[in-house]
Amino acid sequence: MRPRGRGAPRAAQWEGGRRWWLVALGTLALALILPRLAWGQGLRSNSASISLTVTAPAHLRAGTAAVRRSDSVVDASIQIPGAPFDVDRIEVRLEHAPAPGAALYVRASDGSLDPLGAEWGRVAPGNTMRVRALAPGGGTLPGGTWRVRFRLVPRDVALAALDMPGEIVIPPR
Repeated sequence: MRPRGRGAPRAAQWEGGRRWWLVALGTLALALILPRLAWGQGLRSNSASISLTVTAPAHLRAGTAAVRRSDSVVDASIQIPGAPFDVDRIEVRLEHAPAPGAALYVRASDGSLDPLGAEWGRVAPGNTMRVRALAPGGGTLPGGTWRVRFRLVPRDVALAALDMPGEIVIPPR
């Protein structure tokens, strides 16, 4: 026999239907709300960004950049050291060349090349010094380290000049 009135089968049917509607409405609400939340947090975007990390060779990380123009010509630049005072002039001299007979020239601000030797020579003020290394007789310039010495002369005559070493690394051929 079937129960009359508020019958059990009808209640079970309604309960299942209520669950279905609650699940459907909940899913619809999530489908409408989540994209807006993601947009508000910047999680959904029409653009992408890429980060690249490049590790430079050791001679570039050391503050020296060298470019080989040919077997016998190398252009390079070296960071001029800083000083704790106002600098009046910057002087530089060559202390060691890796190749006998090779010459090192400092590029002036007008583009001309001034030879760099064992005597002190003036350099244009700035952060970097550009140089050119040449092999003797147009031969092959081997890779190696050129050692130079900077002398930073202060504007205040009461302070002593500051001598600092520098290196120019020429990569091998």
